[in-house]
Amino acid sequence: DAPNGWPPMQHLIVEGLVKSNSDEAKTLAKDIALRWLQINYDGYKQSGKMHEKYNVEECGTAGGGGEYSPQ
Repeated sequence: DAPNGWPPMQHLIVEGLVKSNSDEAKTLAKDIALRWLQINYDGYKQSGKMHEKYNVEECGTAGGGGEYSPQ
């Protein structure tokens, strides 16, 4: 469902990278987490709602498409 991103997937990716022994992976985890927070914040500021999924290519835009309409 690209370019959608979901909170649980972002969490798993960030946690996995943080637990690695690589400084590069930990830096990437921080970058992903900060970008994900910005997407969520911008989406809330634009719509007044938190969304189930976000378009990770257009900051602040709710996700779409997939098997069902966004919740």
